[in-house]
Amino acid sequence: MALDIASLLLGDFSYTLRVAFGGIAGWIIGHLIVVAIVSVIILAARDRVALREQLGLSQKRLGLLAALSLIFIAQHIIYSTTLGFPFVGAFVTALAATLFIGWSLETVAPASG
Repeated sequence: MALDIASLLLGDFSYTLRVAFGGIAGWIIGHLIVVAIVSVIILAARDRVALREQLGLSQKRLGLLAALSLIFIAQHIIYSTTLGFPFVGAFVTALAATLFIGWSLETVAPASG
């Protein structure tokens, strides 16, 4: 079969598509999903200034979202590998803790400025 970029990027979901729709149709659908994701990323990058203005995202807010994303990823890795949580349990626990941290930073101790 041809180069399968979708399975590299989509992981097990690509396999699920091939099982559900058949080999060739699943391969095509998987690659269409990858093309759609890349297209959305390119469009968002082109219109990043307009998106920031329309969504009301300041530089400080984007920094907070990036930091919270890194905190979430780090927590998920710790919960799943070090503490042995199942994937969903680690995801939910990391999400709840990250949302609490974000709420605390935004509501309880808002930054001046």
